[in-house]
Amino acid sequence: MIGFLFYSFFFIASRQERVKLQPLNNKTAYTVVVLGAAVWSDNKPSPILAARVDKAIDILKNYRVEHLYFTGSNAPGELSEAEVALNYLKSKNIPTDRIITESNTTSTTEQIQFIKNKISDEAKSNLIVISDAFHLVRIKEISKFHQLKIKTIASELELNFFSDIYNKLRESLALTVFWFFAI
Repeated sequence: MIGFLFYSFFFIASRQERVKLQPLNNKTAYTVVVLGAAVWSDNKPSPILAARVDKAIDILKNYRVEHLYFTGSNAPGELSEAEVALNYLKSKNIPTDRIITESNTTSTTEQIQFIKNKISDEAKSNLIVISDAFHLVRIKEISKFHQLKIKTIASELELNFFSDIYNKLRESLALTVFWFFAI
């Protein structure tokens, strides 16, 4: 098991740069999905969630976006990750007419399954998924498993050395579990 964890850690580290920013063009209309992340007390987005929404705002301002999806459910007593992301977007005075929230998914795998099952085939043809650099390799692997072709774009969140290692180790474990059990 430790060997698999080391393999998945280096798998993530070696592919992370390739999946951070895939080229976009101004003529294509994209569907953008922002994966949920932690919500902090008083229904405030964690820095990770805020950075993902900030990257979505950047894409909204610079490219054609047909729809923007926020995904993620909630812990008891708080708003869903999707609702917090929407509220954060509203606080930046961004129009919300093309925004759709999905508040039932509880994991990355469920969010990719949501994309596969609930987003139209036409919208999936130019699909962008936004998350963090350490998370994108696993997203690509899950998407390949579900036969989805996606573009991935990393948020611009800067992590310190220890946070980066911690998140890569966490992702290594999650990727290993996915490779063995598809969850």
